[in-house]
Amino acid sequence: MRTALQITGGLTVLTAVVIAQARPEETFDVASVKTVRTGDGIPWILVMPGGRVTAEFATARELIQAAYHVQRTQVSGGPAWIDTTHFAIEARARSVPTLAAARTMLRSLLRDRFGLAVHTEQRMTRGFVLSRVDPAAVGPGLRSSGARCQEPTVPKGVPAPPEAAPASSGEPMHLEGDRLRCPTWLFSGHWSLRAASAQFLADLLAGEIKRPIVDHSGLTGEHDFDLTFAPGLEAHDPDAGPVGTPGSAPALRTALVDQLGLRLTAATVPVTMTIVDRINRPAEN
Repeated sequence: MRTALQITGGLTVLTAVVIAQARPEETFDVASVKTVRTGDGIPWILVMPGGRVTAEFATARELIQAAYHVQRTQVSGGPAWIDTTHFAIEARARSVPTLAAARTMLRSLLRDRFGLAVHTEQRMTRGFVLSRVDPAAVGPGLRSSGARCQEPTVPKGVPAPPEAAPASSGEPMHLEGDRLRCPTWLFSGHWSLRAASAQFLADLLAGEIKRPIVDHSGLTGEHDFDLTFAPGLEAHDPDAGPVGTPGSAPALRTALVDQLGLRLTAATVPVTMTIVDRINRPAEN
């Protein structure tokens, strides 16, 4: 993971073999696309109240993830630059779209400005199933969310990223619900999720270990998750046993069991892949 802010999408079964183009009314009224040529940053995509969508330091792959609501491992194909060139996007709609409509508008933008064409394929691949260790209990870092948002935690010893994750003014890349109700902090090695779904957590885990994850936790509704782990270990060998050094943060799979009462079990899982057939570098404006 390149930065403290994780960028992933949800595992969604798409029924169409070819993804349909948006209807004419499901487009942004104004959209600016610029290439970010220098520096480093935290990639994020934010849907703001009033029909505004903002992307900062986002790659084309991350934009595709957001538009089609999929995990990174579900996007295949395309030239190398879709992972190395970053973009800044400002787009506005005349009306206030739902997040589902905003996803469709983003698909239209990618089609019109990037020449994006994709299709989907069903595949079986090595991945993981997220489940509860004890169906009757959860770990100390997992609790049901209340109507009042709880402050996210930042533990000692975990360095803060250059920027915080977007707060309750919008919704990050998942575009999963009607809005992001509570602030959520995503540090490297520490996730403090507020009013999030189990699928949201599964999406983050898939981005961390670079494998698809199917949520079978049985957790419904909104939950608060606090998880501290040693980042990057499972990405190298997610099938290996827990690793770490004495006194260090635990490996991700160990932290899941001890802190959340959840576990990852290796399995062959069905995945709907979004295949990039064509994409061009966009003309800037």
